[in-house]
Amino acid sequence: MDVYKLKQGAGVIKKITKENFEEDTGLRAPYYSADRRSPAAVCPVCDNPILIIGLYERERPYGKHHNKTIEGLATYNSYSYRGCLYANPFHRDTERKRSQEKTAKAELILSTVVNHFDSIVALLTEETDIRFSMNLIRKMLTTYRVNNGCCYLYAHQANAPWAFVYLTWRNSIFGVQIEENSELRTALNKEKRIAFDNGRIVSADGKFLAVDYYFAGHCIKTRDGITNEYIDFIVVLDENGKDRVIFSKTIKIDITKFSALINSERKQTERDRALLNLARELLNEG
Repeated sequence: MDVYKLKQGAGVIKKITKENFEEDTGLRAPYYSADRRSPAAVCPVCDNPILIIGLYERERPYGKHHNKTIEGLATYNSYSYRGCLYANPFHRDTERKRSQEKTAKAELILSTVVNHFDSIVALLTEETDIRFSMNLIRKMLTTYRVNNGCCYLYAHQANAPWAFVYLTWRNSIFGVQIEENSELRTALNKEKRIAFDNGRIVSADGKFLAVDYYFAGHCIKTRDGITNEYIDFIVVLDENGKDRVIFSKTIKIDITKFSALINSERKQTERDRALLNLARELLNEG
């Protein structure tokens, strides 16, 4: 893995570099110890201890799980390790696998979705250029709840926005606003059947148009000790009952973005508060 955090639970996730790690830790214990060759930190996904391999020897240092508790830093949990994406890096999900019961991990993910839902929507808007309407968001939250989305096997706190949207299936964006001067808007403008009214997708002939988006192919790949997550964003237009892909891109999931967003002092808007209230209402959190 190429990312780390300094404590178990919610915390800032950063890329592993000598500069970042030295600045964050001040070279103090328990991150550095004369008893260990490698500095230590915490895995952003499973909260287990990791060792930073090659921080001073390699051009691209990386994190490796450490299967023992490091006092003052992190308690090792074998169950969490077995479900960690970084422990099982060669994964491509085709079934959106979900456990049947809410584990402590699932409860943490659900709490993250509820308490930071405004940040989740902000990040998804930034990455997709879709200005999600409240009606669309309500449908997404309902689908996520029905699907027990927090129990998705390959979800973790740091990829919560993507695990959330992945488990909300396919949705229509007819009547939804699309960011101007975006790649998606450019692709939609090329379609003769699609027009825009105040930024919202409408049909050129005034009739309903089946234009949908979905996410697919969540996968994890590791190369040279560095693990990355990817997900495909796809927009389709119905043509005589068959889908035609009119836009697609593979998104490299940068888990540091969400971490930075929820740990920032971003000022909440009225819409942010409405999003948080809706998430609490539909996901049954107090």
